[in-house]
Amino acid sequence: MGKVRMEDEDPAIQSACSLYIYQGAKEILEMKNKEARRAALNKIPALIRPHVEKEVWRIFERNR
Repeated sequence: MGKVRMEDEDPAIQSACSLYIYQGAKEILEMKNKEARRAALNKIPALIRPHVEKEVWRIFERNR
């Protein structure tokens, strides 16, 4: 939800959130163009966005 920094959460919560971050990153990568991807990233709460962006790049590099 982006109300608490990920780094401040319990490791179990971080682990559970990682699935949702991965799924969100996959959805963003499936979008048709750069503008749509940017718009989707901008809708993500600021405290979560860096984690999703990092996952997007991780998946992108892996699939290159």
